[in-house]
Amino acid sequence: MRHLCVLLYLVYFLVQLSFFTLPLATGKMGSHLANATCKHNEFYINGSLIFSGLFPIHYAPQNTSTSKQCQGKFNTRGFEEALAMLYAIKRINNDSRILPGITIGADIKDTCSSVDFAIRKCLNFSFIRNNMEDTMCEKKQDLDVVHNPRTVAIVGLGSTDVAMAVANLAGLFYVPVVSYSSSSRLLSNRIRFKYFLRTISSDTLMARAVIDFLRELNWNLVHVLYSDTDYGRSAFETFDHVLSASTGTKICLAVKRTFTQHANSHEIVAFLTEMQEKQNAKAKVVLLFTTIGDTEFILSHFKKLNMKDYVFIATDHYAGRISRFNSSPQMLRRIVGVTPRKGNTKGFENFFQKVLKTGKLSQCPWFHEFKQHYLKLSVEISTYVPYVIDAVYATAYGLHNLLNCTREKSCQYPADEFPSLNRDDGFLKSIQNVKFPGLSRDQVSFDANGNGLGAYDITVVNTETEQWEPIGSWVSNTSNVLDLPVNVSFLDLDLTKLRTLWRKVFNSTVEPTSFCGQQCPPGHWMVSDERYQSCCWKCAPCSTNEISHNPVNGSCKRCPPRYWPNANRTACLPIIPTTVKLSDPAGISVGVVAALGGLGVLSITIVFFRHGNTHVVRASSKVLSYIMLFGISLGYLAAVLILLERTKTLCQVVLFLFSIGFCIVVGTLLIKTNRIHRIFSKNAMRKGTPPCLSDRWMVTFIIGFVLTETVICVILVLTNGHLTEVVYSDTKNEAFIQCKFASFANYNIALWWGFNCGLVLVCTYQAFLTRKVPGNYNEARFIAFNMITISTDVLMFFLSYYGTKTYYKDILVSAFLIVADTVTITCMFLPKVYVIVFRPQKNVDSRSTVSLGAFDTDDDEGQLDRKISSRSNTSVLSSLSTLSGSQVETRNNLTYHENNLESRSRKISSVLTNGDLHKSWNSDGCCERPEVESRDSNLSVRTVRFEDEIDPDLMTDTPTFHDSFPEQFEYRRRESTI
Repeated sequence: MRHLCVLLYLVYFLVQLSFFTLPLATGKMGSHLANATCKHNEFYINGSLIFSGLFPIHYAPQNTSTSKQCQGKFNTRGFEEALAMLYAIKRINNDSRILPGITIGADIKDTCSSVDFAIRKCLNFSFIRNNMEDTMCEKKQDLDVVHNPRTVAIVGLGSTDVAMAVANLAGLFYVPVVSYSSSSRLLSNRIRFKYFLRTISSDTLMARAVIDFLRELNWNLVHVLYSDTDYGRSAFETFDHVLSASTGTKICLAVKRTFTQHANSHEIVAFLTEMQEKQNAKAKVVLLFTTIGDTEFILSHFKKLNMKDYVFIATDHYAGRISRFNSSPQMLRRIVGVTPRKGNTKGFENFFQKVLKTGKLSQCPWFHEFKQHYLKLSVEISTYVPYVIDAVYATAYGLHNLLNCTREKSCQYPADEFPSLNRDDGFLKSIQNVKFPGLSRDQVSFDANGNGLGAYDITVVNTETEQWEPIGSWVSNTSNVLDLPVNVSFLDLDLTKLRTLWRKVFNSTVEPTSFCGQQCPPGHWMVSDERYQSCCWKCAPCSTNEISHNPVNGSCKRCPPRYWPNANRTACLPIIPTTVKLSDPAGISVGVVAALGGLGVLSITIVFFRHGNTHVVRASSKVLSYIMLFGISLGYLAAVLILLERTKTLCQVVLFLFSIGFCIVVGTLLIKTNRIHRIFSKNAMRKGTPPCLSDRWMVTFIIGFVLTETVICVILVLTNGHLTEVVYSDTKNEAFIQCKFASFANYNIALWWGFNCGLVLVCTYQAFLTRKVPGNYNEARFIAFNMITISTDVLMFFLSYYGTKTYYKDILVSAFLIVADTVTITCMFLPKVYVIVFRPQKNVDSRSTVSLGAFDTDDDEGQLDRKISSRSNTSVLSSLSTLSGSQVETRNNLTYHENNLESRSRKISSVLTNGDLHKSWNSDGCCERPEVESRDSNLSVRTVRFEDEIDPDLMTDTPTFHDSFPEQFEYRRRESTI
C-alpha cells in the first residue's frame, strides 16, 4: 500500500510538471548535505533559512547528449554571479542591522543554461523534498528524520526561458523567485508568473531606450535580426509592441529575420542579400536581439559579404573589452551596446580577489575551471553582479520585514514561524514592497508587476582601448513607458563623443545614416512610399498658394484669401495690391494703339474739314461725322486713362468718358440707320418723305441719348461710394486696384448695361434691315458690318469681364474701347477718306434716275401691268437732306444729259413733279409732304431726280405720260448692286 501511495504521488507530481512540457529526471532526494559543502554543479552553505541560487555557470552543451551532468563550456560570468550571491549573503550575515539573530544559508546550483538541467536541480530544493515527504501515505513513526533548513526563495535565473520554467515550478509551492537578468516582457504577467520578481528592468523599457536612441540619431529605417530562442523572440516581440504603441514614432523595420548559429549558410546569405537590395539599401542599422553565440555567427557572415558599412545595436552583453568575444574586432567595433547600467562593484572585486588568492573555494570544482580561464584570459566582472547582490538584499529585506525584525536587535518571530507568516503570500508581498539604496541604482524597488525601474548605458567601442565605453545613459522614473508622449525621452547622449569615436571606427567624417527619405525643402511636402508609408517618402511641391504645414513638411496648408506664401513657403503674407501701368508691356501696347487711333481721328477730321464741300463729305452728313469722331476720340482717351493710378475721381471720369463716348458713336450710327430705314420704308415709298430727317433733328436725338447716359452715370456715382475695387487672384501673387464697371449685386450697373446694350441691339437690327438698300455711295452696308462687329465686341467683353480677374480686366476695358472705335473708323471713315484722297474722280454728284415702268402683256390675265424699277443713290439723299427748305429746287420734265445718250439703249422720259408741293413743306423739313399726282412716282423726294428706264421698243414717241395708263400701279423695288 505504501508503494502504491508513493507511485500515485509521483504521477501527480509529473502531471504538475507537464505544464512546463520539460523532460524531468529523478535526482537524488532526501540527502542531507553538510554545511559549506561543494559538489559538482552544487554549492551549499547551511543556515537558519536558505536562499537557493540558480546560475548559468556552464553553457548548454552543443550536442544532443542525454547525460545528466552538464558538459557545456564554462561560463565565467555565471560563476562571478554565483560568487556575487555568496558575497551578498556573507555581508548580510555579518550585518546586525539585517535579520539579527538569523543566519542565511545558500544552496547554489548550476542551470547549465538549460531548462532541463534547471528543473532537475530544482527538484533537490528543500521546499520540494519536504512537500513530498509531507504527502507520503504512510510513515514509519520510528524513522529518524532530519529536517533540513527551509528554502524560502530562489535567486538567479539568468535566461528568460529558464526563468519561466522555474517561476512556474516554484509558484506551485508559493516560493518567490527573484531574478537579476531575465528581462522578458512576458514575465510581467502577474497571472502567469505571480511569484516572479526581478531587479533588472523589463525589455519594454529596454525597447523604449533603443527607440529613443534611434530617434535621437534620426534613424527611421532599420533591420532586425533575432535569435530563434525564447529570449530572441520575446525581445523582438517586445520591441515591435513598444514601437507600435509609441504614438508619433516613425521607425520602420525593413528586413526582419530569425536565425540560430546552426542555420544553413544559404539562408543567412539570402536575407543578407535582401538587406542590400535597392528598396532596403538605405537601412544601415541592424538591431540584434541575439545570444552571444548567434551574434558572433552573424557577424562572421557580414564580414564574408564585405558588409562593413552597417551599425549594429545589441543588448545585454556589450560592455567591457571586445577581446572576450570570438568575432572579428573590425565588426565588433560597429556594435552599439544598450546594456543594463553598470553599478558599484568595488566591494565585490575585493572579495573576488581574496577568493582567488586564499583559495577558500578550492574544494569546489567550479573554482578550478574558473582559475584556468582566468589565467588564460583577462576576466572582467559581469555587468549583472550588482543586480545579483541587489536581488539577495531585496529578499533579505523582505524576510526582515516579514519576521518583524528591528535593527541590531532580535526579530519578533523566529525562523520556524516562517510557514505561518507566509500564509496569504506574506513573504512575496514583503519583498515587493521593499525600498533600499542598491548597487545597481540609487534606489531599488519593484513596481506592481514585480519589475525594477529601467537604467541602461549606451556604449560604443573605443578603438584605442578596444573596449566599450559609455557615451550616454537612459534612466526612467517610471515603468509604464507605453503611455509616454512622443516628445518625452529619458536618453542622455553625448553626441560629440559618439561622433569622435565613430570617425575612428569608420575612418570617415560622414556619420552613419539609416534614413529613408530626405529633408524636404520649404514649399514641399512628403509623399509616403507605398512600402514604408510612415517612414519613407518623396518630396512633392505644394500647390501655388500653399505653405508647408506642421509637422514640418507633413502636409501643405493653403493660405487664406488675400494672402500669399513668402519666398520660403513657411508663412502667408498679405498680398499688396498694384495696378496695371502704362509702363507695363500691355500698357505700352494700349498706349501705342490709342495714340495711333487718336492720330487717325485727327487726320480724318482734317481731311473732312478741308474737303467739307465735296460730295462724299456732304453725303455722309458732315455734322454727324464730326460728332462721331468726337465720340471715338473720347473712347481712345478713356482707354488710356483707365491705366493710370486708380483713384475715385479717375474712375468717375473714366466712367463718364467711356459711357458718353460709346453712346455718341452707337447713337450716331443708330440715327443714321433709322433715317435710312424710314426713307426706304414702304410708307415712305407710298406717301412721300418721312418727317424729321434734317441734321438738326439728328443732333437733337443724339443729345437726348447722351443726356440719358449722363443721368445713368450720375446715378451710378451717387449710389456707389467707391467705383474702385481690389481684385485678388486665386492662382498668383497678384491683386489689382481697378475701376468697377460691372457688378452682379448692383442694379444701377445693370441699368447702365441695359441702356448701352439696348442701343447696340436696336442699331444692329436696323443696320441689318437696311444692309441692301441701293446706292453707289450707300453707308447702310458699312453700318451693318460695323454694328455686327460692335455687337460681337460687346458680347465678348461682357463674358470676358465677368470671367476674368486681376490683371486682364483693365486691359479688357481698354481693348473693348479700342476695338469698337477702330472698327467704326475703318467702316465709316476710311472708305470716304480713300475716295477723297486717292479717288477724287469719284467724289462727284452722280445723279441717278428712276424708270417709271415698262409695258408688257400678260396673255393669261389679259390685262396690262406696269412695272417700275428704281435705282436711287442714298448718298445723294443724305447730302441733299442737308439743304434747308428754301434751297429746295423743283425740277420739271428733266431729261438725261446728252453725253449719256450713247451709253444707254433706252429712251428718255421725264418725271413731272407737282410744282406747288414745296410751297406747303416747312423749311425745317419736319412736316409731311403731300403726295404727288397718281401718274407721278410717289417714290420721289423733293431733292431726288428720277429717270425713266423704259424699254425703247415699248416707248411711245412722246416722252410724257398718256392718260390711258392705269390709275393704279404695282410698285416693285429692284435691288441693285453698288
